Amino acid sequence: MIERTVWKEIFVNSDGAVTLDWVALTSSVVVIGIGLVYMVYGGETGAISSMITNYNSELDQAAANLSGVVEAATPSVLE
Repeated sequence: MIERTVWKEIFVNSDGAVTLDWVALTSSVVVIGIGLVYMVYGGETGAISSMITNYNSELDQAAANLSGVVEAATPSVLE
């Protein structure tokens, strides 16, 4: 059986805990970075690519609606 002083030393000594924290932090940053790279450079089906396509189509529709409103509100000839 392990003596009480050995158990006390195991729980008090925290030299490996700092290394474990840095490993966990570094691995989470790497995973988030890989996810961001995949979203940006995911090809034609990437999330960012499809979002940009959707925004462009919405802006084109808004521009078409705005030009129709401006043309209808402009008087043709002042009499």
